[in-house]
Parts: sequence; structure tokens; C-alpha cells
Amino acid sequence: MGGDLRKAVSDEHKRFLHDLVWIHEEEKVPIDTDEGEIICNLISVHAGLERTIDLNEQLRVLRTRDTRVPKVQMFSGRQDVWDTPKDLTGKQTVIVSGHHGKLHIGSLRFNGGYED
Repeated sequence: MGGDLRKAVSDEHKRFLHDLVWIHEEEKVPIDTDEGEIICNLISVHAGLERTIDLNEQLRVLRTRDTRVPKVQMFSGRQDVWDTPKDLTGKQTVIVSGHHGKLHIGSLRFNGGYED
């Protein structure tokens, strides 16, 4: 954070940002589908998860809030975080994200946002 920006942000807001979780995970979440109810895991992260990067490494970065990573795709990615990671294919895991500026609901993928 630049010097002027650091001075402009209140200590309360700095604590709020510092304490934010980078990922929210839940197990055994009931989801209603056209085929009936299924039980899924749920992962919520700002932009999504990268399709081709090792899922365990992505989860490690998010869970530990590893700031050594120069660019955290799970916060800033666009196309590369849109699809379900290949490591989760067929594993009944719902991925919830925002960031993309448009609403998309797909098979176990929910991108929240706003429509222009």
C-alpha cells in the first residue's frame, strides 16, 4: 500500500481487509437440480479457480493467504478462472464467484455479478 493510501485508510478498515478470508468452503451442501437434490461441496472465491493449475496448490494459496504469489489468479483472473478446474470434474463441487461483471449459472458453476 502506498504511503498516501495507507494514511487515507482507517485502522478499522485495514483490520477488516487484513482479516478477510480468501476462500469459503462448505461440505455436504444440498443443491436442487432438475434431476432432484444432490449433495455437493461448495467453494466460494472472488474470481474462480484456474482450470489447469493444480487444485491443491490453489487451495493452499487461498487457505493460507499466501501473499508471496505475485498474481493470485483466483482474485484477478478472467477467462482462465471461468470453467471448473479439471481436478474437480465429476466431483459434485459447486464453485461460486463474482468478479466477472455478469451473471452466469451453469452446471455446478455460479458466477454472480451484474448485467449491463
